[in-house]
Order: sequence, then C-alpha cells, then structure tokens
Amino acid sequence: MESVLSRFIIVLLTLIMYVSAMVSTAPQPLNSSSVSLEVFYDGSCLVEETFNVTMELGEVQVELLAKPYEPTNGTSTLLVLDDEGGPLIYEFEDEKLLRVAVVNTTYIKVLYVTQELTEKQGEIWTLNVTSSAELTLKLPDGFVITSMDPVPETINVEKGYIIMKYPEGSKTVILSYTIPVTIVPINKTSGETGQAEQGGESGTQQETGGTKQQSNQQQEKPSGTSIYFPVSITQGNTPFILAALIILVVAAAAVIYLYKRSSQEPVLLTPEDEAIIKVLKSYGGGAYQSEIMRALGLPKTTVWRRIMRLSSLGIVEVKKVQGRNYVILKR
Repeated sequence: MESVLSRFIIVLLTLIMYVSAMVSTAPQPLNSSSVSLEVFYDGSCLVEETFNVTMELGEVQVELLAKPYEPTNGTSTLLVLDDEGGPLIYEFEDEKLLRVAVVNTTYIKVLYVTQELTEKQGEIWTLNVTSSAELTLKLPDGFVITSMDPVPETINVEKGYIIMKYPEGSKTVILSYTIPVTIVPINKTSGETGQAEQGGESGTQQETGGTKQQSNQQQEKPSGTSIYFPVSITQGNTPFILAALIILVVAAAAVIYLYKRSSQEPVLLTPEDEAIIKVLKSYGGGAYQSEIMRALGLPKTTVWRRIMRLSSLGIVEVKKVQGRNYVILKR
C-alpha cells in the first residue's frame, strides 16, 4: 500500500513539474490597453495598438484588432516597437496573432495598415470595430457621418479631422458614413472656344402721348459660361500610400535609434549569448536555429529567446529560409 502511494506521489510531482515547465515557457498573453484608428478615403485604416508589458525579459503574445494588409510584393506593413521606439522581433502564429520578444520595456506598440474593418455598399461605407480597449477614431472632416452606435464619449474637429473617443470597456462600434463629391467650376470663355456669343436685337414699342415710338435694344450675353462637373475626392491609392509612408518614416527612425543605442550602450552578454555567437562563427557566420540547438544541447525556447535578444541588440539577424529560422551574425 505504501509503495503504491509513493509511486502516486512521484507521478503527481512529476506531472506538476511538467505542467509548471510548460507554463513558464508559454508566452504571456496581452490585451491592448489603447487603440487608435485612422480611416482613409479608400477604406483602408492605419491602426496603432498599445499593449502594457509586465515582464523584463521573455515572450508575449498579442492578438491584433484586424489582419494586417499584405501587399503583393511581400512587403510587410506591420511594425512592432518598444517604449523607446526601438523595433522588436516578432513572428506570426496566426493571421492576427503575434509572438513578440520583449527586453526591458514597459509597453509595446504595434502599427499596421488593414482593409478588414470597413466595407462599402453603394455610396455608404461602414466601419465595424470590436474592442475592450480605449478607442480613438480619426476621420477626415470631409466625411459625412450618417449613423453611429454607440455615441462616442467625446467628438471634436481638430486640424481637419473628426476625432471620436470611446472609453475602456467591451464595445462594438458601428459607424456609417459617405464620402462627398466636390463640385469644381470650370470657366469656358469665348477665347477658348473660338466662338463669340452675341446678343440678339429685339424691337419694343413704346407709346408716348399717343405716338408710337419703336426702338431697338441690344441685349448682351456674357462671353463665357460656367460649366460644373463632379470630381470625386478619392483619387487612386493616395491615402494608402500616405499610410505606408508614415510606417516607413517610423521604421527609419527606429533603425536610427537602434543604431545609436547599440553604439553608445555597453552590450552585456550572457554565457548562452556568447555560446551562440561562437557557434555562428564556427558555421561561417550563419546557421539554422536547429543547428544551434544541437551544437549547444539547449531547449528550443531557450535558444529562441537568446536569439531574439541578440537580434534586438543588433548582433544577429533572423531570416526565414524555407520555413526555418536562419540566424546570421552581423557583428
């Protein structure tokens, strides 16, 4: 009886240790604390989500509000930054689920362009957003809002934009709007057409003291007429290009920041970091993650975390090669 009880306790302790190890290696799930969404004329949206981080070093898992737009040329429109504007390493687990490596940051900010939040039927656009975070919507003031549910906590017009804010809490915001058509006057003159419009003569008769007097009066018409035609304010992909330029500017600033930080601050490497660098040098400056794991005899999660830290320090670069992580030594 005692032997059976001892075996049961051993199995139970082993199971507890296994579950604890699994929990410790799982990424920490985060919920967005604030969402800012700017709507463009073509229906695309520039989204900025903020997630508060409670750990100094490790991996977090964030679920995005919508699927980021993927251009046909394969260029990503998504950018993940720390609280100082430095870029963070991430990988997609799903089309809206990200796994992000964090190092000494209080929050992470995710910027991306999406076309999943709006749809158009006839002349009516509808924006549909579900979020429990503090929400800010930004629309050009040329938009005509036809309905909104629920009503925002505040609504203002600032610098040519309609800005609506919703407090924190579970909500689904449905906003319908139309994009007006501008009327542009074009003057068409007789000089441009080569034709002169002349007034006709009309005879009028006036009686004065029983005597009829006939006079000819000439009525002049203007030499030019105003022609009006509608011009849509949505021209091509200008709003989407603007959003892409914003992300490129932020990315450039992040790269400059990362370069300055790496050149000014001393880099403190752990023994595992130094071991990974030695393995990469022995492989000629680049190796697959699986090769590093075999060479060091370390678990996959440990190696991946160290690689992501080295990448955030600008020491290595991670590329996808046939679905596998290939690590390149940069310096």
